[in-house]
Amino acid sequence: MKNLSFLKNLKRLKIVRSFNKFKSTRQEPKKVRISYIPANFTCTITSKCNLRCPTCQYVLTDPNVFENAGLMRFKDYQNILDKYKRHIKSLTLTGGEVTLHPEMEKFIDYANSVGVKVNAISNGILIKQKLSAIKKLADFNVTLDAFDEQSFVRNRGGTAKQWESIQAGLDQLRKDNFRFTISFLVTSKNIEDLFQLTKFAEIYKPTTLRLNSFNPHSAKRDLVLTKSDPRVMQVITEIMKRKDYPYNIKMPFVFDDQHPYFSNKICAYPWNGVYINEKCDVAYCCQLAHEAHIGNMTSGYTFNSPSMIRWRTMLVNHDLPVDCRFCHRRFKGDYSKFWAKGQ
Repeated sequence: MKNLSFLKNLKRLKIVRSFNKFKSTRQEPKKVRISYIPANFTCTITSKCNLRCPTCQYVLTDPNVFENAGLMRFKDYQNILDKYKRHIKSLTLTGGEVTLHPEMEKFIDYANSVGVKVNAISNGILIKQKLSAIKKLADFNVTLDAFDEQSFVRNRGGTAKQWESIQAGLDQLRKDNFRFTISFLVTSKNIEDLFQLTKFAEIYKPTTLRLNSFNPHSAKRDLVLTKSDPRVMQVITEIMKRKDYPYNIKMPFVFDDQHPYFSNKICAYPWNGVYINEKCDVAYCCQLAHEAHIGNMTSGYTFNSPSMIRWRTMLVNHDLPVDCRFCHRRFKGDYSKFWAKGQ
């Protein structure tokens, strides 16, 4: 009888998620008011961080952003999942630095117990200390942004000891045959680092090497990857010549701001995702600040607050906010990708 009940619940869950997906497909990114539950939830379970990366959009906006950072309460997290678990297709735990939350494993265990696929994004410094929790994830993304100690200090503002910890953690994941992703933030300044990075990845054997394009928000526009930059195009061309990478690789998006597509492409993130911080405040997307005026998940948020509707309206009308113009997430699905043999 228990097996029969489980199968009925599973069938009911598939129907709910399929209907939810059907409605989202018809409405995003077209309707400014939605009548479905976005399928992808991202929870910043702590805003604490053990790095001060010079290209971090939060640090660029506010150098003191991590000084008064807090932790999400498990009860708030539990209530959110209990309410929306039938609709959530993917849940991502992040920070700040996600591994700094003392109850990280408890958060992962609960998501798994209610049938929600859970991923996490981390800088990798505390992999070995959080190994038992990490192994319960569906996917673990290490935002490395480096390939040796010098590049780590330069790109992430870290220390030699932190770099040693990351290497030891990656080595442990490799030895345990755990599937994980390495991410690297690509700018016009560090574009040549991709050659060393691809070699570094061959040592630690991630499932995927994800190369993300730098989003300047309102600062450091000169670091954007553009097709008009011959250095950028030369490196990208060389990287793409190789077809035998032993891991999946997702290339960075290179912008052509003279093409009509650049102005006309609408970002779907405010339609297909819910972005929550430790206070349960909501953000327009995973790259922008969480604000109470947008909504709060403990205060009856309906995914259609006046602020969210205004934001979606701007995007539908192609009135791009400065923070969105050079965000590669607007062009999700338009990247070049290589799949490793056997993946």
